[in-house]
Amino acid sequence: YHIHGNYYELGTPSPGSDASGNLFVLYDPGRYRSVAIFHPVRGSLKRLAGFYSYDDGDGEDGRFYYSKLVGPDTSGFYSIRHFINDCSPSCAGGKTTSRLYAWNGTDYVQK
Repeated sequence: YHIHGNYYELGTPSPGSDASGNLFVLYDPGRYRSVAIFHPVRGSLKRLAGFYSYDDGDGEDGRFYYSKLVGPDTSGFYSIRHFINDCSPSCAGGKTTSRLYAWNGTDYVQK
């Protein structure tokens, strides 16, 4: 899998995959730690959540930019805690909330 861009941190958690078989990559493009997720398919990886990009047109979605892994739980699955800043009145002074996402067998959905 070709990775575009430069990252301050780029690595895998321990364990790097969970009971879903998905591969998790932890990265930091310079502001927030984040999670990218890939699923092995014959001879390649299917991107479930890509890397944050600075809108450079590389096709990444970065949907779990500003997230962290939770777990794995007793069933062996990771969840994703995704943080959202409302940037009101500014991003520095905004309120941060979070949502938890879990694997449903095909994708990560909000719990």
